Amino acid sequence: MFWCRHKKLSEVKNGYQYCLKCGKAFPVPCKHKWKRVGKFDCGTCFSKTPSSILFLYECEKCGGTRQERIMA
Repeated sequence: MFWCRHKKLSEVKNGYQYCLKCGKAFPVPCKHKWKRVGKFDCGTCFSKTPSSILFLYECEKCGGTRQERIMA
């Protein structure tokens, strides 16, 4: 059976690093660069003033999303 310790890795290509000995691919985590794509005022049923603000973000590199809620 072939055992490899994956010590020598290539440069990052397509979000992966490859072992130079056996060729196994390892995903490289994204260093996100967030861009705000939406803002919503979340109110209550009995009040017209917003009780919180919801911001939506999208990563410019990988397309991942996240949200952040700020209580008013």
